[in-house]
Amino acid sequence: MSIQPQDESGTRRCRLLLLNSLDVDTIASPDGDRQLAADFTSAKHLALSRKAFGGISIQGLLYPEKAMGDCQLYRMDEYDPQRIPVVFVHGLMSDPHIWLNMVSTLCADPVLRKRYQPWYFLYPTAMGVPQAAAMLRKSLETARAHFDPDHNDPGMHRMVLVGHSMGGLLSRMQVTDSGSKLWDGIFSRPPHEINVSENVRASMTEALFVKPLPYVERVIFIATPHRGSKIASLNIVRRLTSLIRIPLDSLMMVNEILYGNMDALSPQITKWGVFSFISIGMLSERHPLLKGLNETTPAVDHHSIIGDRGRRVPREDSSDGVVPYWSSHLSTAESETMVPHGHGCVEEADVVHEVLQLLHEHLEAR
Repeated sequence: MSIQPQDESGTRRCRLLLLNSLDVDTIASPDGDRQLAADFTSAKHLALSRKAFGGISIQGLLYPEKAMGDCQLYRMDEYDPQRIPVVFVHGLMSDPHIWLNMVSTLCADPVLRKRYQPWYFLYPTAMGVPQAAAMLRKSLETARAHFDPDHNDPGMHRMVLVGHSMGGLLSRMQVTDSGSKLWDGIFSRPPHEINVSENVRASMTEALFVKPLPYVERVIFIATPHRGSKIASLNIVRRLTSLIRIPLDSLMMVNEILYGNMDALSPQITKWGVFSFISIGMLSERHPLLKGLNETTPAVDHHSIIGDRGRRVPREDSSDGVVPYWSSHLSTAESETMVPHGHGCVEEADVVHEVLQLLHEHLEAR
């Protein structure tokens, strides 16, 4: 704010200049440049607090239909075509509050703050992996069509996805050319020979035949079960999934697939029935979807952060308590970082540091 001298009538006039501190660090004054003061994290603490999401993590698992209306991509700042979207995707029975430490630290870094804009994806985690991944893809495409309809924003074309646990699988499916591998893992016949309605056929085809999104350039996987987890196969886990209230339209679609195509489904699918179409079932190391997914390679630079709980065992025998190393490991990863933490490691300082270091490297990649 600048105050001008009094005019002939004795009136002083002032001018108020509003600046976006994300774009401007200093201002010129009569006695030299002055550093602007700003709080870059309080708004993020408000947006990503556990209280802000309430019980949506449990609701998204047990009552997914109630959480469907909130399923979308969210921004935390005004869209900037120059800044790169970094999209955070939470995992099973979770919500975006887990990213608070990471987003706050990102915003406190002057370099990353100027070059990135943090987004997050919220979804009901009871949904099957392909369906949830299709929701993420639709949200990303909608955002791009809205903010960058001409496809020429420099930031949008360098997007980074960061996925924890199941969120890593959703992120992987945005950068995968599946061919027919996902479909063939579940069905022994091509789409046109499956006995389902055209709506179900279109929905399944859209979810299981995917191509890499051209504007996603890098993916960071945190404790991601690329090959599943034995915990998801336990009988007690299968019994507990009876508490999940699957949306009626999803249940009708699953029943249509199951009872009209018993001779065209993978034996594991017919054995498990409805369980094989919900997220927990799809996270089993025996699920054919994951076998098909692991016949593909992510089409962009990708990195793995894997927990071993700090136990002194050979890396190959380690586990984060939920996902073993053999499931999280990708031989194609540009980097693999082991951290001495359990599965819910995203809030730990060394995990945050590694993700932000990779974001710095992403800036230097061009």
